[in-house]
Amino acid sequence: MNVAEKIKPEIKQQIANLSVEVQVLEALLKERQSILQNMGNQLIKQLTDNPALYVLEMNPGKNVWELKLKPSIVIPAINMPLKKPMVRN
Repeated sequence: MNVAEKIKPEIKQQIANLSVEVQVLEALLKERQSILQNMGNQLIKQLTDNPALYVLEMNPGKNVWELKLKPSIVIPAINMPLKKPMVRN
């Protein structure tokens, strides 16, 4: 059922304007995410010899940047006895 004739013209215009605004913002967000991803990749390459193993995490609120191993990377355990911690008297 087409209800276009029952909707007030000013409401239709507001919805149309907001719809266009959302589309523009989504396109801008996608563009900025791509730029950020490329810059992050460049930074990881600058910081490590093997960028495929790492991910860069940033907390802008705390101004903290951490280079972490990707969760999908499994490093084999080394069979070594654990050292006992030194206890000071």
